[in-house]
Amino acid sequence: METDFSSGFNIITGETGSGKSLIINAIDILFGAKLDRQMLRTENNPLEISGIFNLKGSNIDVSRVYKSGKSSSYINGEKVSRTDLIKLSQSLVQFQKQHDSNKLLNSKKHIELLDSYALDDSDLFEIQKLYLDYLQSKKEYQSMLSNETLYKDKFELYRYQLNELESIELDENKELAINNEYKVCINSKKILEILDSYSKNNEYSEKNSGHMIEEISKSLSKYAKIDNDISQITSRLDEILLELKDIDSDIYSLQKKYYFDLDRLNSLESKITEYEAIKRKYGGTIKATIDYKNKIKEELNNMPSFSEKSKKLSNDLKKKEKQYEKKANAISLKRKDAATKMSDKINNYLASMDMPNAKIKINVDKSEVVSENGIDVCEIYAITNKGESFKPIKKIASGGEISRVMLSINLVSQKKKFSDTLIFDEVDTGISGSTASNVGSLLKKLSDRRQLIIITHLPQIASKSDHHIYINKIDKKDRVLSLCKILDYDEHKNEIARMLSGATITDYSIKQAKEMIANG
Repeated sequence: METDFSSGFNIITGETGSGKSLIINAIDILFGAKLDRQMLRTENNPLEISGIFNLKGSNIDVSRVYKSGKSSSYINGEKVSRTDLIKLSQSLVQFQKQHDSNKLLNSKKHIELLDSYALDDSDLFEIQKLYLDYLQSKKEYQSMLSNETLYKDKFELYRYQLNELESIELDENKELAINNEYKVCINSKKILEILDSYSKNNEYSEKNSGHMIEEISKSLSKYAKIDNDISQITSRLDEILLELKDIDSDIYSLQKKYYFDLDRLNSLESKITEYEAIKRKYGGTIKATIDYKNKIKEELNNMPSFSEKSKKLSNDLKKKEKQYEKKANAISLKRKDAATKMSDKINNYLASMDMPNAKIKINVDKSEVVSENGIDVCEIYAITNKGESFKPIKKIASGGEISRVMLSINLVSQKKKFSDTLIFDEVDTGISGSTASNVGSLLKKLSDRRQLIIITHLPQIASKSDHHIYINKIDKKDRVLSLCKILDYDEHKNEIARMLSGATITDYSIKQAKEMIANG
């Protein structure tokens, strides 16, 4: 079975037992309703239900497959959970039928029905934001109180660490200079021993190399004129002698440079040890240590003491609470004022739908707990017969009455729609004649704003539709099949005539049908 729906007023008709509810049940099951196995012709063959829905200009393909006792659901080809389906359905389809868990049968949802009439979206958005701000502020304050010791410990730790880091000169160039001086200092004793040994064997010895070279040069210089080679040797010896004197001077300078100072060595070792300890604690390098120091310094500058912090959070919580309460009280006044007006308007619609003794009363009381909806709790009460007292509507209303009350609520709530599509199953139960015509007119009015899908037995309602789907049964190979057909004008007219006169369509019923369609 396959069919399309128009954007306006869709009605489904057919003879008793033809299977008119199949389409409605299929949509219900598609969005997560429980599948009764008795609905299946055979469990051996898989059942697939699929539908294409338009939400904010985009098509959404929803399907559900039932096979071997298990079902799987898909949105745009991706497998999803039943929870995901139900969440999506709240934006797409609203059912109004007997035993369905709709907003009227769930008192927790009554405040949403009232708000659809009483409040603008901006009111709800603002109270929700103020509530979330209040919760966040409360969470921060309570977290602060419960973590008092941790906060104080962190504060004191940062102070201690900052004092420690500021007690030493954190400079990469300074550290490099100290390390280089330490290397010199630690080796100075050995260097001095070598230099002193040279001095002892040369400067203070009569047989040092310089003295011997000087003696040889003087002795050979007597013969330099008779042999050019001797002259060259003496010149070279004189050059060596000069170089040795320079070396002696440089060694003397080195001896002064590498003067061993034990106190200085100990001082350098202490500074290096201090640097290494700091680096191990705070990042491994001087740069990382400097970065950490700057970080905790900034945090401490922005980190008040516990008493200052807790006082600030307490004041912020009180401020957020007052802002929330002010808006919640304002919304509460709006709701209470609107509850009376909305009840009166609903009751007027109910009177026009053959429910003259039915009355609706919307109660708004203060809730024991605050919420994102404010400080109110709302429940709809009803009287369906004379002489009765008001009782919760979920306890006394029948399926047909629920549908007509919900129709009235949708008509009253012009500002907001709960979903794009509204499906009524029993809206025409227990009505006829002019009342049925009134209900049909009201449904037609509602279809200007929402897509309606209605199962009806009444020609007064069917004649006002934009799109007429007819269900009938046929016998095929020892099986009974339900078929659906979208009717054109003539078929639409003839079906309304059948609904007026029964199995035998008369000229008079045809004439009546034309007039009813024309009067729409």
